[in-house]
Amino acid sequence: MNGVSLEGGFCRLGDARALKAAAEPKNNKSLRDSLATQNIDTILGPLYFGKSPIKSVAVQPLTGGQWRKTKSGKYKYELLVVNSGTSQAKPDAEFKLLSQLS
Repeated sequence: MNGVSLEGGFCRLGDARALKAAAEPKNNKSLRDSLATQNIDTILGPLYFGKSPIKSVAVQPLTGGQWRKTKSGKYKYELLVVNSGTSQAKPDAEFKLLSQLS
Protein backbone atom coordinates (compact mmCIF):
# COMPACT_ATOMS: atom_id res chain seq x y z
CA MET A 1 0.00 0.00 0.00
CA ASN A 2 2.95 2.35 -0.22
CA GLY A 3 2.55 3.55 3.36
CA VAL A 4 -1.08 4.66 2.98
CA SER A 5 -3.17 3.57 5.95
CA LEU A 6 -6.46 5.33 5.26
CA GLU A 7 -8.34 5.34 2.00
CA GLY A 8 -8.91 9.10 2.14
CA GLY A 9 -5.17 9.67 2.04
CA PHE A 10 -4.59 8.29 -1.46
CA CYS A 11 -5.32 11.59 -3.24
CA ARG A 12 -2.82 13.52 -1.18
CA LEU A 13 -0.22 10.84 -1.84
CA GLY A 14 -0.91 11.19 -5.57
CA ASP A 15 -0.61 14.98 -5.31
CA ALA A 16 2.74 14.69 -3.49
CA ARG A 17 4.11 12.20 -6.01
CA ALA A 18 2.95 14.37 -8.91
CA LEU A 19 4.59 17.47 -7.43
CA LYS A 20 7.86 15.61 -6.98
CA ALA A 21 7.78 14.13 -10.50
CA ALA A 22 6.58 17.26 -12.36
CA ALA A 23 9.10 18.92 -14.65
CA GLU A 24 7.76 22.31 -13.53
CA PRO A 25 5.84 21.88 -10.22
CA LYS A 26 4.46 25.45 -10.33
CA ASN A 27 3.07 25.01 -13.86
CA ASN A 28 -0.54 23.73 -13.91
CA LYS A 29 -0.18 21.77 -17.16
CA SER A 30 3.09 20.19 -16.04
CA LEU A 31 1.52 19.16 -12.74
CA ARG A 32 -1.60 17.78 -14.49
CA ASP A 33 0.54 15.74 -16.88
CA SER A 34 2.62 14.43 -14.00
CA LEU A 35 -0.47 13.38 -12.03
CA ALA A 36 -1.84 11.60 -15.10
CA THR A 37 1.14 9.19 -14.91
CA GLN A 38 0.53 8.20 -11.29
CA ASN A 39 -0.64 4.70 -10.30
CA ILE A 40 -1.46 4.21 -6.63
CA ASP A 41 -2.28 1.01 -4.77
CA THR A 42 -5.10 1.33 -2.23
CA ILE A 43 -6.88 -1.15 0.03
CA LEU A 44 -9.57 -1.35 -2.66
CA GLY A 45 -7.20 -1.93 -5.53
CA PRO A 46 -5.09 0.18 -7.86
CA LEU A 47 -5.95 3.69 -9.07
CA TYR A 48 -4.73 4.55 -12.55
CA PHE A 49 -4.83 8.28 -13.19
CA GLY A 50 -3.67 7.91 -16.80
CA LYS A 51 -6.42 5.47 -17.86
CA SER A 52 -9.25 7.94 -17.26
CA PRO A 53 -10.81 9.96 -20.12
CA ILE A 54 -10.05 13.05 -18.01
CA LYS A 55 -6.36 13.76 -17.36
CA SER A 56 -5.36 13.60 -13.69
CA VAL A 57 -8.59 11.85 -12.61
CA ALA A 58 -8.78 8.29 -11.30
CA VAL A 59 -12.02 6.39 -10.85
CA GLN A 60 -12.26 4.33 -7.71
CA PRO A 61 -14.62 1.36 -7.51
CA LEU A 62 -17.47 1.59 -5.03
CA THR A 63 -17.06 -0.58 -1.93
CA GLY A 64 -18.93 -0.67 1.38
CA GLY A 65 -16.98 -0.96 4.61
CA GLN A 66 -17.78 -1.08 8.29
CA TRP A 67 -15.48 -0.25 11.21
CA ARG A 68 -15.51 -2.96 13.87
CA LYS A 69 -13.82 -3.37 17.25
CA THR A 70 -11.01 -5.90 17.23
CA LYS A 71 -10.72 -8.56 19.92
CA SER A 72 -6.97 -8.01 20.27
CA GLY A 73 -3.96 -6.58 18.52
CA LYS A 74 -2.32 -3.24 17.96
CA TYR A 75 -5.47 -1.39 16.82
CA LYS A 76 -8.85 -1.11 18.55
CA TYR A 77 -10.80 -1.02 15.27
CA GLU A 78 -10.46 -2.49 11.81
CA LEU A 79 -12.19 -1.67 8.54
CA LEU A 80 -13.97 -4.66 7.03
CA VAL A 81 -15.32 -4.79 3.49
CA VAL A 82 -19.00 -5.76 3.83
CA ASN A 83 -20.17 -5.07 0.28
CA SER A 84 -17.96 -5.31 -2.79
CA GLY A 85 -20.17 -2.98 -4.85
CA THR A 86 -18.43 -2.36 -8.18
CA SER A 87 -14.96 -3.35 -6.96
CA GLN A 88 -13.12 -6.64 -7.15
CA ALA A 89 -12.64 -6.70 -3.36
CA LYS A 90 -14.04 -9.74 -1.62
CA PRO A 91 -16.16 -9.02 1.45
CA ASP A 92 -14.44 -9.81 4.78
CA ALA A 93 -17.72 -10.00 6.68
CA GLU A 94 -21.47 -9.53 6.38
CA PHE A 95 -22.97 -6.10 7.05
CA LYS A 96 -24.42 -5.77 10.56
CA LEU A 97 -26.59 -3.12 12.12
CA LEU A 98 -24.99 -1.22 14.99
CA SER A 99 -27.53 -2.83 17.34
CA GLN A 100 -26.14 -6.24 16.32
CA LEU A 101 -22.56 -5.31 17.19
CA SER A 102 -21.40 -5.59 20.78
